[in-house]
Amino acid sequence: MDAPCLARSVDHIAIATPDIRESLQFYRQVFGVGERVAIEEVPEQKVLGCLIPLGNGARLELIQPTDPSTGVGRFVAQRGEALHHLALTVDDLPLALRRLAEQGFTLVDREPRQGLAGRIAFLHPRSTRGVLIELVQKG
Repeated sequence: MDAPCLARSVDHIAIATPDIRESLQFYRQVFGVGERVAIEEVPEQKVLGCLIPLGNGARLELIQPTDPSTGVGRFVAQRGEALHHLALTVDDLPLALRRLAEQGFTLVDREPRQGLAGRIAFLHPRSTRGVLIELVQKG
C-alpha cells in the first residue's frame, strides 16, 4: 500500500550559484523573469537568496553561499552553478517530518525552521535517492 500523499505541489527548484546577481541577470535576460525580485540574506543558512515567480505557482530559487564552509558553499566549490534541491509544498510540516522519520528517512532538520520560502526542513539525499529535498509549509 502506498503512503498518503504529503506533497501538494512543487514550490521551487533551487540553483546554487557563486554569483547570485549575475545569475539573476541571466534569468532576466533569457527568460524575462525576476524583474522585481529582491535578493535577501538568510543569515541562519549563510546564503543570499531570491525566489523568482514563474507564473504557474512554481518558483526558481537562486542561492549564493556567504560562507564557503557550509553545505551550499562546498556544493558550489565542487560543482559551480548547478541544480541544488527540489522543494515540495506540504500542508503540515511537523506531521510530514514525523511520518518520514517513522519511515526511516534521514532528516537534515528534525524541526521546521524559517527559510526564504516559509517554514522549511530538508531530507538528506542519502535517503531520497540522491536528491536533496526541501519541504515547505507556507503561511
